[in-house]
Amino acid sequence: MTAANRTIIISNQKPDEQLVASLSVKGQVFLQIISDVLDEKSRDQQPISAMDILLGIAHEFGGSQVYVPQEQSVRSFLFHKEIVEDFEQGLSVAELAKNHRISNQSVYRIIEQHKSKGDKPCH
Repeated sequence: MTAANRTIIISNQKPDEQLVASLSVKGQVFLQIISDVLDEKSRDQQPISAMDILLGIAHEFGGSQVYVPQEQSVRSFLFHKEIVEDFEQGLSVAELAKNHRISNQSVYRIIEQHKSKGDKPCH
């Protein structure tokens, strides 16, 4: 496998502020390391490899335990956030349910959770 085949493509889009705020301090540092690697490599127009990111993480956290939320937890957070934002933009519960292929009751539950507790952190 050549180095070009091992290069990964990562978006330069900044992470969602609410998602970042919901992460632990270590999680926020984790994202900052990845952003720093992206910024450094993109300035020099170099390909970004998984090894570059791993080295940045190892430099900051080497030898310590770091909690990484499960993918489903992050996806669920983003899904709920999208529903709440769409609701706040004026979409009806019925439209949200249809667009996201969930029941009206699920939409009501997600909105109620947001109102009563605010956005839940990913964990």
